[in-house]
Amino acid sequence: MGFRVRNQDGEVHFASFRDLHNGYLAGLVEPADEILEDGTEKWRRADTYPMLKDIPKTKSRTMSSQTILVLSLCVAALVALIAFPWYVALILAFFAAMVSASRTATRAARGTKR
Repeated sequence: MGFRVRNQDGEVHFASFRDLHNGYLAGLVEPADEILEDGTEKWRRADTYPMLKDIPKTKSRTMSSQTILVLSLCVAALVALIAFPWYVALILAFFAAMVSASRTATRAARGTKR
């Protein structure tokens, strides 16, 4: 079952409710937008759909302190590769990999993607 979404900017078609849901999460569909299900004739506001109404909007994405730490360690490893013995760069790269791996493992254990 498909869904058509319209607002003052135009109209978009979603092939399934899952696509509509993802579009809502991504900000493509706003609560004030109107939705028409395939096979119906009545447009409904997005905020009248219970499955969309209770979805919290995501916060703006900013770099976390762990991301900044990993990037800093990688840059430091590149600089160390040029200015210091190779094993200093290897140590910095190892720490960057460990921070990144612990972050990935923590997110996997929590079941979150971001």
